Amino acid sequence: MSTIRRNVAYRPHLDLFMQLPSTLNRHTTIPFQLYDGGFSRESFADYLAKIAITGAASGMGLATARLLANRGASVSLADRNEEALKAAHKSLTTTLNNKHAYAVVDVRDANSLRTWMEITVKELGRLDGAVNMAGVVLDTCPVSELKESDWDFTMDVNLKGVFLSMREEINHMHTGGSIVSATSIYGQVGSPGTAAYGASKAAVIGLSRAAAKENPTLRINCVSPGVADTPMLAGEPEEDVALATSQSIMKRKGNPAEVANVIAFLLSRDASFVTGAVLMVGKSNQLVLIQSHRPFSEWTNGLISIEKLHLYAREVFLRQLKQYPRHELIGLLQCFGVDVRIQNIDAMFV
Repeated sequence: MSTIRRNVAYRPHLDLFMQLPSTLNRHTTIPFQLYDGGFSRESFADYLAKIAITGAASGMGLATARLLANRGASVSLADRNEEALKAAHKSLTTTLNNKHAYAVVDVRDANSLRTWMEITVKELGRLDGAVNMAGVVLDTCPVSELKESDWDFTMDVNLKGVFLSMREEINHMHTGGSIVSATSIYGQVGSPGTAAYGASKAAVIGLSRAAAKENPTLRINCVSPGVADTPMLAGEPEEDVALATSQSIMKRKGNPAEVANVIAFLLSRDASFVTGAVLMVGKSNQLVLIQSHRPFSEWTNGLISIEKLHLYAREVFLRQLKQYPRHELIGLLQCFGVDVRIQNIDAMFV
């Protein structure tokens, strides 16, 4: 099997990247211009973008496919549900400039994904972007009662599935391409009863950030939806949905199309300088309980909002207040989803 090298330069220079490794000079130049920061968000037909989407038969995956097709992109759909997949394919807007493909795919199966990717490139001509939306969530269960089989199934779909998908996408994608993977608010702040789901989604963030650093000529990001009105949500207990909705800032469920708009942004040239990022959609207004301990007892005894935690982080890192041990604070912040980068010896809040 021959795969397309991802690091193929379409232009003699790349405005937003430093000089590429000299090994790229050996690769053949492809005669179309994709990289001008990406595709246009308003009209993906500007570059006749070719986008692959997993979990595309329903929910946010289907909403994303329809949005991109309406804007002129050619999309390749993948899902396990063949009947729903065919219906999704028929529902896509088709013009003289775009066409669509689909394949029944189990994201846990590397061969299944490889075959789909080969079909995608053969039928659409190339791969410009990818969206990894396939995922599962099981009934809530505390860690003390969580079955190993449920843990393994969740990890296989939500984490291994994204890993296998991303690996194929990277190996078939060219310079300037963009990959967006779905994580979740539960992978950032946690929630009782969602250990397997939250852990799998947190791992997707780590996977995406590592891949982003390994592939500077691509953009690899995550979208982190809150509560969205999807078929997956329909299977959740009403009281759980009501509680999660009440904790959101806007006090309502999101629409899949609202998440799709954010994904389209991450694929577009409007996000040309965004990589390794996690964009939260419908962020939960979570309150985190921090146990009192020195030297933080003056301000951590009780409930502190994520926003207040951010303000405190800026205060400590930017003013470098010496009375607070930064090595302790870094770990504390990271526990609650606050990104912290270490530069040399000093810590800087991001």
